[in-house]
Amino acid sequence: MGFFNTHKSNLIFWLILAVSLLPALAFFTNIYLRSDMAILSVFAERFLGGGEFLYDFWDTNPPLSIFIYIPPVLLTWLSGIPVYYTVHIFTITLLIIAVILLHFQLRYISHLEKDVKDIIIVGFLITNCILCFNELGQRDQYIIFGLLPFIVMQINFSFQNKIPHTLAYSTGFFGAILILLKPHHGLIPTLFILYRVIKHKNIKSAFMPDFWALTISTAVYLVYMYVFIPQYFSVMLPTTFDFYVRHFATNIIIYLFLFGYGLALMLATIFTFKHDQDHRRNVAFFVLITLASFISFAALGRGFYYQFLPSLTLFMITGLLYVYYVIPKSIFPDTRKYYITAITVVMSYALIFYSFPVLPTHTSFRNMSLPKTVQEVCPDDCSLLIFTYSHIPTWQLTVYNNVQFASRFPYFWFIEQIAENLNAKPDSNEESKSLTKEKQDYYRKKFLRYVREDFQKYTPDVIMVMDHFRVHNEPINFFEFFSKDPYLQDVFKEYQFVKNYKYVVSDYYRNVSFSIDGEPIEFQIYKRVNDPDKITGEQ
Repeated sequence: MGFFNTHKSNLIFWLILAVSLLPALAFFTNIYLRSDMAILSVFAERFLGGGEFLYDFWDTNPPLSIFIYIPPVLLTWLSGIPVYYTVHIFTITLLIIAVILLHFQLRYISHLEKDVKDIIIVGFLITNCILCFNELGQRDQYIIFGLLPFIVMQINFSFQNKIPHTLAYSTGFFGAILILLKPHHGLIPTLFILYRVIKHKNIKSAFMPDFWALTISTAVYLVYMYVFIPQYFSVMLPTTFDFYVRHFATNIIIYLFLFGYGLALMLATIFTFKHDQDHRRNVAFFVLITLASFISFAALGRGFYYQFLPSLTLFMITGLLYVYYVIPKSIFPDTRKYYITAITVVMSYALIFYSFPVLPTHTSFRNMSLPKTVQEVCPDDCSLLIFTYSHIPTWQLTVYNNVQFASRFPYFWFIEQIAENLNAKPDSNEESKSLTKEKQDYYRKKFLRYVREDFQKYTPDVIMVMDHFRVHNEPINFFEFFSKDPYLQDVFKEYQFVKNYKYVVSDYYRNVSFSIDGEPIEFQIYKRVNDPDKITGEQ
């Protein structure tokens, strides 16, 4: 048997792996909070303060995307620890829970050898501690935290393995709640339930704890939304479909081609060469669930890296199992797991060292030009409105500068499609790819009303206006666009031009070792004065 098959060696293995992952976790938790997490934390705080969906905050994802950041906000309130740390404390807590549930679920799968079970956990940890890059704490990462233990539990049910009810329901509800962050990821659990019914040829086999956890969680979620957030179904969801669903990011094709090719290669080679039937089945199984995860990823059509984390985790596990099985047992009879883990950790660190753009830390971000400029014109507790179409590092200002975010919108994502026909040439037939002219007019009036209501509620002290935004190569003037509302036209007269501010990506990275050149993003900064007659600056 040797040392490598002893209980002591296994403890040392996990201890060394944990120590090897700590630098990545320490590094990423010290990176400034990503835009999504910053603004969703602000929205969660508004919700706890009595705010309402649609009227106080608008996120294009289902409400649970905001609710999931309530624990970090509460921890901040109770402890005084800044939210950009409590988000990561919450994330690592969920990660630990996921690993514990995954470990105990794997114990009941008798047909998998112990090293294979360990490889599954290793792939999960390396992806979500190292290859998550600076997306630690994103909602999509939380999804795989719940999804993988849930899948392993469903494998147990498919093989009719007996597991304790406490473990089953704790895994079930933990997984179901996190899967519901973006419900289309429920595709894999649904396929498992259908597979179980077909395999056992008995409809009763569907009614296991995984089914009840999904059903009860979904039902409670829907009832809550219909009773307390009906505006999500009547206004927010239809608007999201009109503005987002018809768009498809081209980089999704690249993701699917590269990783799909890798899966096909693994599947083809393991079936071509002589391998144990169980090995083939295990690899084929993870190939299939990874492909199902790819479908969930592609469904939204956005193609952001953090949205790919569930698929990447499953791909990593599939790849490590494949490598484990194709290495002849005679070469490394007791040490394959150790070599594979060590090489994967080293390669993962090499990858992020080579390709990761080193972003500012919490401290260095506060010392950069954007936060300093905002601090100068908009001190603590000031109300700030930023007219921007992109999510450059402006949402973080509410977290690091302690300013009030004077809008229900993270940024004005709707303006491009509404403005498309306004900027189309009179003799052209150009029309929005997503919206008819009638819908554009409808949404223009609606969003003008929303912005007017936000001005009445928040009364921004300072307005920052992006200057370079274009549609059909024609510039969009935010003041001009929103001045179509008579109230806003009068309100804008209360703001006096203060200064110009230019944001360049290479300037933004000036305090770190990696910089990127890009098109400057220019802002005009305006400050509200009590007496419009005293305005002397440029409007």
